[in-house]
Formats: sequence, C-alpha cells, structure tokens
Amino acid sequence: MGFLYDRFLCEVDKKLYSDVVRVVQDSKHDSIDELGSGSGQLTRRLPTTSKIRALDFSEKAIEKAKKLAGENVEFIQTDFYKEIPNTYDSDITIACRSLYHPDLNVSLDMLAEHTGQGLAIVAHPKPSLWDYALPQINGSRQLNLIQLIKGMSGRISNRIGHSYNLFDAEEFEKIGKQSFNQVHVENCAYGTHNLVLLQQ
Repeated sequence: MGFLYDRFLCEVDKKLYSDVVRVVQDSKHDSIDELGSGSGQLTRRLPTTSKIRALDFSEKAIEKAKKLAGENVEFIQTDFYKEIPNTYDSDITIACRSLYHPDLNVSLDMLAEHTGQGLAIVAHPKPSLWDYALPQINGSRQLNLIQLIKGMSGRISNRIGHSYNLFDAEEFEKIGKQSFNQVHVENCAYGTHNLVLLQQ
C-alpha cells in the first residue's frame, strides 16, 4: 500500500500531514516517535528541532525515507506491534495511517504502553469509501480519483489477506477510553480521515 501513497501523493495527503504537524507544533515536546513512518512523507515535515525516531517494518521504505529526512531522525526497522525501542520516553507518538491491526484494542493498548504520559496522535482513514473518495474542499464534496483508487486498493488488499482494517470515530472513542484517560476525535484532511488525540 505504501507505494500507492507515495506515487499518488495528492492535496488530501498534504492536508493530512499539515493537520498532524499542526497538533505537534501546538504540543510541548522534545521527542517524537513515528510508528509506521513509511517512505518519510510525514517524517520530513516534522519539526527539525525535535529528536525523532521513525519506525517501520519495511527496509525499502526506510531507505527512501532517509533521503528525505534531516539529521534529527533515527530510523529503526521493526514491527512496532512486537517491539518498540524503550531507550527513552517520547513526548509524542504518531501513528499516521499505520494502525490496521484487525483488533483496535491491540493497537491502542500497544500505543498506550508505549506513549506513557505523552500524547498519542492517530490519523486514520474513515471507513466510508464515500467520505474517503469525496473530500470536502471549499465547502462541497468533490470526487478525487486518487483517493478513490487508494480507497479501493485498500479494500481489495483486505480481501486478499493483507490487513487493512478501518475504524470509525465512535470505535476510537469507545475503545480509546479503555487505555487512555483523554480521547478526542476530529475530522481532518478534508473529512477523509479521523484525527485522534489520546493521553493518559
């Protein structure tokens, strides 16, 4: 799936990254962990004054991301569901389009354990293909063929055995409250994604 997001980077993706970066900039932090950094499209937009650990399962994606990132970024190849470095606690943990485990409890428990007292930011595609493929730009919904292609490919991937599970705002709120004291969900990226803020 990662190659599609890079190949067809569009206005919606750029808005998603700017929405995440806005929350980061509004939060007090020195260190950031990005879980599922992919090829570094968000990583390169994060503050260069922050100490960043970018984690991804794909060696190929990390090699691409290294070409975009600054010297403040340490890349770690790992399956973050199984192992996350614990050399220090990060102030912010970001999971942007990377929590696709079929059980949202597993994802949020892992995130809570890793985040500790910090802030967790999750950007997750909305499950409705209608919301995903028709971003609301300038007050009206407009068909975005790139979003439609990406949305359809994710759903096809799920049918052929690649985990690509989508959850709505209510699921994040309900399940998030089992692992975090504070849960806030808002629309982002022109209404195509949920932006979930979680804190102990």
